[in-house]
Amino acid sequence: MNRRNELFAAILTLVMIIAAGLQVIIALAAGAPMLIATGILTTLLALPVLQNTARSPQVTLENDGLSIHTSLWGTHKVPFAAISAIREDPSLPPAGAEIYRQKAVGKANYRPVEGKILVASGLPLPYRVVGFFAGEGLNAVIAINSRSVSNYARLMPLIEQRWQQATAR
Repeated sequence: MNRRNELFAAILTLVMIIAAGLQVIIALAAGAPMLIATGILTTLLALPVLQNTARSPQVTLENDGLSIHTSLWGTHKVPFAAISAIREDPSLPPAGAEIYRQKAVGKANYRPVEGKILVASGLPLPYRVVGFFAGEGLNAVIAINSRSVSNYARLMPLIEQRWQQATAR
């Protein structure tokens, strides 16, 4: 994701959490218990928005692992030994499902998105939220796809090869 989208998602998450807190305060002051439920619901709805702040970070391949960077959460080093699995990204649209994108870019220029998720340990909460929505429970996940990384076709095989070498030791 680009910096503007990450910042927008962070601001929206903050607004939603503040709104949820205000709903609970108003509920307690006015004696309206249903407002507490809406505060909880608003907080839960903020989680998918928070996911967008860390979903597809910039990735740099290094000798001992990956360096991931987002404008909001900074740079984190992920050693290959900390990656427990590499899987297909379940949140990407299936082939043929992006009808409007095909029309927008033209069938000749359209390429279906490819992507994988890296299940890693030692990353902060936003990456765990990404993992939750990717079906990995509360494990941290880094999503890498062909739309967020310009050299995906070269980068992903290198990451998989170095990860296999690191886990074989």
